[in-house]
Amino acid sequence: PINVQYRLTINNPTNDEVKLRRLELQTIGPGAYSLRTGASPITATIPANSSITIPLSAWGRAPGGFFRSNEPVTLRGVAYFDSRNGAFLRQFNEVLSQF
Repeated sequence: PINVQYRLTINNPTNDEVKLRRLELQTIGPGAYSLRTGASPITATIPANSSITIPLSAWGRAPGGFFRSNEPVTLRGVAYFDSRNGAFLRQFNEVLSQF
């Protein structure tokens, strides 16, 4: 088991405040580590026309080995938001280098 630290930056280009309510993170395919957090409740408010950065911590599993430790990790995320106009979600994929 390993502890993985992230910084999630959320941009809000709208004229309305939005609230992050839940976040799901998981890795896709092989990589330096695997991760599946399930749904994590988060309460963060993103003001209109601005951005915030949130520190995140999760437990993952490393398969071990020197060569695998340098492999990139593909992360899939789903963020759930509330706004004045209703609830919505945003899906994203990121390839994270291990250097």
